[in-house]
Amino acid sequence: MGRTPHRAIALQGIWASVLVFTGSYRVLFTRVIYTEWIFSGLMALGLVVLRRRGSGSYWTPWYPFVPVANEVSRQPIESLTRLGLVLAGLPVYFGWVRQSFISDGAVRG
Repeated sequence: MGRTPHRAIALQGIWASVLVFTGSYRVLFTRVIYTEWIFSGLMALGLVVLRRRGSGSYWTPWYPFVPVANEVSRQPIESLTRLGLVLAGLPVYFGWVRQSFISDGAVRG
């Protein structure tokens, strides 16, 4: 087995089996989402801490294009629909920025 995480995978399988036998799908789903939010928050906090320390050693080439291309290749219709909804908001955003720019007195006509 060498340098593989075989113990962690086995323990995760046992824990998943325990969870399956102790609750309904709704309970399991709620636990997963709750845990996901906790770890997403911790990840965001860690990113803030790293940036404040000036640690710029984390860099991903082609980000954010690679994750978007991966999602489009996996679920083309759903991801293109979501991407279209995000892009539909761009005119609103640029209108908001322009209006804010004008109302601050930066542009005088």
